[in-house]
Amino acid sequence: MDAASTMRLDKENAALLCTLPVVIAIGWLCAVVAAADMGPAMYAAPAVGSLTAIALFILLRSSVRGRLTTQVLLVTAVFVLSLNFRQRELGETGLDWQNGMKFAVWLAILALGALRWRELAGLVGRPLIGLSVAGAAVALASAAWSDVPTYTAASAVGLFAYLVLACLVVRDLDEASILRTLVFGLAAFLALGLLAGALQFEVAWLEPSAEETVRRLQGFSGHPNTFGQQAAIFITLTAIAYRSRILRPRIVALLLALGLAAILSSGSRTNLAAAAVAWLVIAVRAHRWRRAIVLTGLIGLSTILFLAASDGLVEMDGLLRGLSRTGSEGEIFTLTGRTELWSTAWSLITERPLFGWGYNGVEERLAESVSSSFEGTAVNVHNMLLQSILSLGFLGSLPAIAAIGILCTRFFTRPDPVRDQIALLLLIIGLGEVGMAATPILLTVVVFYVFVRDEVSCGQSCAWGPGGIA
Repeated sequence: MDAASTMRLDKENAALLCTLPVVIAIGWLCAVVAAADMGPAMYAAPAVGSLTAIALFILLRSSVRGRLTTQVLLVTAVFVLSLNFRQRELGETGLDWQNGMKFAVWLAILALGALRWRELAGLVGRPLIGLSVAGAAVALASAAWSDVPTYTAASAVGLFAYLVLACLVVRDLDEASILRTLVFGLAAFLALGLLAGALQFEVAWLEPSAEETVRRLQGFSGHPNTFGQQAAIFITLTAIAYRSRILRPRIVALLLALGLAAILSSGSRTNLAAAAVAWLVIAVRAHRWRRAIVLTGLIGLSTILFLAASDGLVEMDGLLRGLSRTGSEGEIFTLTGRTELWSTAWSLITERPLFGWGYNGVEERLAESVSSSFEGTAVNVHNMLLQSILSLGFLGSLPAIAAIGILCTRFFTRPDPVRDQIALLLLIIGLGEVGMAATPILLTVVVFYVFVRDEVSCGQSCAWGPGGIA
């Protein structure tokens, strides 16, 4: 880049940085007027925004500003934003220091994306990225009819922020650096949670309900299912790094032991199954005897199902009781109460089938709609597809459904172990958990990274510089 181009970009960056405080002030005033329920912490928002702008300016003026800034933001998204030190009351959407910090980081990412918009604009036309932008735009628009418009809009901002972060990550870092950052950042997070559990910190454990018999580890993630999902992502990324020969076998063995300890301590069966099945499918697909392995597996599964249907498995009741946390086989048949949540969600969907109730804004309505005998907390419907349709309706969910369709098609037409293992993890988690259809989380970061990585590496022209994927 010549001196004139550099000077022009510096002037554009300076102008954008100067206008950022004005944008923050206007947004803050609008939020105060429109959402009096956000609490006293709302009045600290301008200070947070100003500090964010100062931090961005310092990073942008560093000699390695692209790579350094992106790595800082990626570590922040993986480690810092995964921390959760408080138990939020059901339906509570007010601003506190923790979600305020998350929102400030999202604004920083978006500001950085605005400063580098010329580098990122060309990606919007690519299928997976364009659909992600469309989905985030629908989520933002749904604030107009959401019961909690400010919370919906803020969550949609998170979708845009993580998509921008994924583009910056692929632009600035090579794949080995990305995987090392993700793996070791998550390793530190999980180790911290396990240490807190070993030291018997109260915040690290979820006390069992009256029906359950064991405590579950949640570390500093806020819930055991969340901690288990983070461990499942960690195991999957570690397997990918090992397959790509980025990490040594001894280090991989230690990391996998850490991930397995975390996921077993969390008691999250859905996430354990997702990590195991995703890894197994990719491993079998790469094996030269894959047809024989698949055929043998299908015969074995058919035999088990036949015996179960004909009461040939005499110990089935005991097995089901052993798999449940309450000691009741009914927990397995109802999928830990998920079937009632799904039925309630469907009833709400029929009331607003086209555009739903608003992105990430259905928590209180769902809790009010379940029966009084429901045991558990109706935070979400524990199914990614139903949560998406409930929030955004059938029309609003079309971008997400289309993106999933592209992933499934490319699994067969253009296999890629990295993309396909993450896609399988997402789909299996989505059967029993909310996945990407609610608050933007670690899984959102990883999936968006895979989207951008796949589009950039699919052979289309891309003006990436050295260091990124060409």
